[in-house]
Amino acid sequence: MWTTVYEVVRVVVIVLDVILICVFVFSLKQAFRYRQSFIFPYTFKERVKGKFHKSQIEIRGWKRIQKRMEEGSPQSLTIAVIEADKLVDEVLKDEGYSGEFLAQRIEALSRVKTIKTIDKLWQAHRIRNNLVHTPGFELSKFQGEEVIKVYEVFLRELGAL
Repeated sequence: MWTTVYEVVRVVVIVLDVILICVFVFSLKQAFRYRQSFIFPYTFKERVKGKFHKSQIEIRGWKRIQKRMEEGSPQSLTIAVIEADKLVDEVLKDEGYSGEFLAQRIEALSRVKTIKTIDKLWQAHRIRNNLVHTPGFELSKFQGEEVIKVYEVFLRELGAL
């Protein structure tokens, strides 16, 4: 009698195992339809060495910033500083530095590698924050050019430009 109960339970467990495996395979197949495709233009070793991928978006973005600088108006200078800050943020995001804000990504970068221009980058980012968050804050032409120069030197040091 126990052998027949054992055989029935064994068959039921085997059938359940087969069903669960089929459900798992089906679910996995469905999940792959919605996954993001990750494309890394460089290997992990290259990233650790600091070889950044120069995408056309970054280069075009920097050219747009330079055009805004050439315009010379206070508004275009302000927009150029904000766009340069945003470009640095995008480059650091693309390189995998974690954080919700640029300041957190700069901190993560400074923990991983030694950057000569990190202090000047912090100052430039503070100026950008003042432009965006402080009512009435105005940027002189000289100060704006210096901030843009800091962003450019930083991006060149990373190898992004």
